[in-house]
Amino acid sequence: MTPPSVMMFPRITLHCTCGNEFTINVMRFKNRELVCCLICGAIFPEDLGEKFVKALQDMFTVKHELENHDSGFDISFLYKSTFTQPPAPHPFEPEDFPETEHLQQG
Repeated sequence: MTPPSVMMFPRITLHCTCGNEFTINVMRFKNRELVCCLICGAIFPEDLGEKFVKALQDMFTVKHELENHDSGFDISFLYKSTFTQPPAPHPFEPEDFPETEHLQQG
């Protein structure tokens, strides 16, 4: 069973302490490319980027193995960002989505 390729990895959102938020392709960590905030110049630690890629690859490997295992289960990864996103199946917390709070109060 071959684990999924790192090329399939998604874009992620980084939040800088200066308040800037931006997305990058995880391959930038894999390729050891410099990831820095365009506002304040803070640099994302290269060693943590490598650890993130390893952890993400492990997660996708587990998902791939589960899909090939006859267990009846599947894993979905949820994406959370302060950028406006398409609706997710389940919000993390109602207060994370204040614009939909009135819908949940029913």
